[in-house]
Amino acid sequence: MSEEDLLNFAELQDDPTSDAQIELWIYTCFLIFTRIDSMEHLERAIRHAEGWVTETTDGHPDRARRFEILDTMSARMSERREIEDLHEAIELGRRSVAETPASHPDLAGRLSNLGSRLGDRYERMGALEDLEEAIELGRRAVATTPAGHPDLAGRLSNLGSRLGDRYKRMGAFEDLHEAIELGRRAVAETPASHPNLAGRLSNLGSRLRDRYKRMGALEDLEEAIKLGRRAVAETPAGHPDLAGRLSNLGSRLGDRYQTTGALEDLEEAIKLGRRAAAETPAGHPDLAGRLSNLGGRLGDRYQTTGALEDLEEAIKLGRRAVAETPAGHLDLAVYLSNLGNQLGDRYKRMGAFKDLHEAIELGRRAVAETLASHPNLAGRLSNLGSRLGDQYERMGALEDLEEAIELGRRAVATTPAGHPNLAGRLSNLGSRLGDRYERMGALENLHEAIELRRRAVAETPAGHPDLAGRLSNLGSRLRDRYERMGALEDLEEAIELGRRAVAETPAGHPDLAGRLSNLGSRLGDRYERMGALEDLHEAIELRRRAVAETPAGHPDLAGRLSNLGSRLRDRYERMGALEDLEEAIELGRRAVAETPAGHPDLAGRLSNLGSRLRDRYERMGALEDLEEAIEITRRTATTIWSAFLDEDITNGITTSRLIHFQA
Repeated sequence: MSEEDLLNFAELQDDPTSDAQIELWIYTCFLIFTRIDSMEHLERAIRHAEGWVTETTDGHPDRARRFEILDTMSARMSERREIEDLHEAIELGRRSVAETPASHPDLAGRLSNLGSRLGDRYERMGALEDLEEAIELGRRAVATTPAGHPDLAGRLSNLGSRLGDRYKRMGAFEDLHEAIELGRRAVAETPASHPNLAGRLSNLGSRLRDRYKRMGALEDLEEAIKLGRRAVAETPAGHPDLAGRLSNLGSRLGDRYQTTGALEDLEEAIKLGRRAAAETPAGHPDLAGRLSNLGGRLGDRYQTTGALEDLEEAIKLGRRAVAETPAGHLDLAVYLSNLGNQLGDRYKRMGAFKDLHEAIELGRRAVAETLASHPNLAGRLSNLGSRLGDQYERMGALEDLEEAIELGRRAVATTPAGHPNLAGRLSNLGSRLGDRYERMGALENLHEAIELRRRAVAETPAGHPDLAGRLSNLGSRLRDRYERMGALEDLEEAIELGRRAVAETPAGHPDLAGRLSNLGSRLGDRYERMGALEDLHEAIELRRRAVAETPAGHPDLAGRLSNLGSRLRDRYERMGALEDLEEAIELGRRAVAETPAGHPDLAGRLSNLGSRLRDRYERMGALEDLEEAIEITRRTATTIWSAFLDEDITNGITTSRLIHFQA
């Protein structure tokens, strides 16, 4: 319906009587508000909803839903009033600054206050011009504040915060350096007993964490953690900012865990996250963020230990974070995206297609909720592209892959040169182009994927926690090109990159097992090409280490068991040692047992086990091996057929088509 049709309908139905008419009229008024920004129609919708709820008796089946409708509309009204109040505060601030003589002692304070309000509006609306003006006002406020003035520290801190915001948006390293220097000056200017010292320590720590994420210098992270501990210690019990400082400290400890693999940091981060959530009252505007942060840390522990209960709790916390966030809130997209990532992890573990569908839907909502100019749009485009890539791998629908590539290109295009996340987005786009190469065989896709991954490595500083992963990823694409073109230099470079990736990964790191496994695969390739037995022996040892580094219950354990079994079978075929074949069969059994029913890799693992049992039958002549191999072949066929049925039904393919296919 057009806006005119909606307006006419609302006027004709201005006095609805039945429940159905009331609900339709409320939604019509709300739709008019969303279409033409009519506050009058939002107010009318809320008035009718309030009356409707008041007349709804206890126990009415629609009572909860009617309260939800009223809450949603009231939240939009509250947000709109807050924004209107902010606009008014900025206009008053402009008038105040304009009325203040250049030499007036209060000018610096008024400049700083106006800059703070513009910074607030930037955080709500994402308009870069507000941030630029806030920085300019902050510079003027600092310049007109005499040395030793009691408000100088606060103005330095405010200006540093705004420069930190611009760094996150634009990625200009000079903004981050200046923000850190201003933060250091603000802390130095603040007396030991000052009530704002804790906040300034925490702010400086946040900027140092940003630099760590860009450059990977562990000393920045160590200092950020020390500052976070001081900020928490300086904050009295019951202080309204205690929860936020606990949460910030937990995030930094989580970063150190991801770098060093020290599980005690992750455990402390989770404890701090739980304290932060417990210290935050119900209804507090930061509760959702703290729930989401805690969920992120539990997700990290799941990635390390494979404990499904951590992932389940992370998903529950993510759902609470989304539920606590009103429609239109600036951070809603963050929580939608985080929840989608966790559901994507559960899909990878359990293979439940509904999790992947929901993850994609949440990713689409996150992108839709993000302003075109928002600095986090690129990251959300990239995340959605990753989920669509997962769906492509499961279903094989080329349109999913094409959309994932398009989203990846948009993510890269909207990320400024030098931005700390550019390397990751280049790497993700390279992955998708690699997928298209595997599907279509177009060599230009593979060449581009390799070039993107070379750029990703080049953009990553030495010592950065993500360097090892990017080296490993580049090696994987070079291995693909070796398999296509047979150029030994690609395989040699892939092996060298794999060795560097392993060397860059600390003992106990959650990704060490995967990198050991990848290097083992490349050495296995060289063994197949060159026949050097030392490559096969090393490949087996690397895969043993990969299995040993993988916790029980981890989603990748089954694949690593299966891969080790494959290399042992290779050595059996070369050397004829029966113990290698026996171990390969045992590993195959474990791999199948670790793979959930319905998992897309179950059929392949059953097939591998059946092949090894046939090998033993051929060697030993035991009929039970042949019978088991035949039974496993039947299971493999059933598994493939069931997967086909499930996936086609999910895609809406009719039963009649399936019957026709069977016939």
